[in-house]
Amino acid sequence: DMPLRSPRTCFTEVQNGQNSDLPTSSITMIPQPIEAASPQSEQQHKNKPEINFQMPSWEELSHELNNKFTELTHAKERLLRTKQELNEEAQQLQQVMKHVQTLDLETRWIQNQVHKEEDELARVEFLLEARQVKMLRDLRDLYPIQTISNNASNTGGNVTIVTLPKYAIRGLELPADMNFVDEHVSSALGYVCHMVYMASKYLHIPLRYRLICNASRS
Repeated sequence: DMPLRSPRTCFTEVQNGQNSDLPTSSITMIPQPIEAASPQSEQQHKNKPEINFQMPSWEELSHELNNKFTELTHAKERLLRTKQELNEEAQQLQQVMKHVQTLDLETRWIQNQVHKEEDELARVEFLLEARQVKMLRDLRDLYPIQTISNNASNTGGNVTIVTLPKYAIRGLELPADMNFVDEHVSSALGYVCHMVYMASKYLHIPLRYRLICNASRS
């Protein structure tokens, strides 16, 4: 009456040298048949390219390592030079930016000054114009000019003769011709000469001809 065991358990016990109720001779190892290589597999094995791998020597590896180290050193030097150039360019750029900021501030200050000067100029021009108006008003009061007459007469038919207006300065008539007394004409022209001379000075307008003011002898 032997206990039932699985074949795997029996094989493990026999392999480990344990006591087994089964005789050792009862376990037979059945060799598996080895299949012969077919001609097709041999042909495929022959057609495979042979890989020839040759291990480089220590000198070659050392030489290649030195070359790589030299290239790395040169790359580091180039990197340092590039970094230094970038730092210099950055410093120059900062200086340019500071200069631009300074110019911007100066430009703004100049623009403010220009606006102030324009305002001051406008104020001065206004005051000058007001002063000129006042002085011309005073000059008009000193030498008042009146219109004497502007008569029109018909000579008959459809022809109308219009006479030019006559003017008087300080009560002295300015004649259209020289049929008046010489002293009368000289005095009136003396007033006109002095008035025109003073108006040219007030308005800063140069005269084409020089005027010499000397009362009735102007």
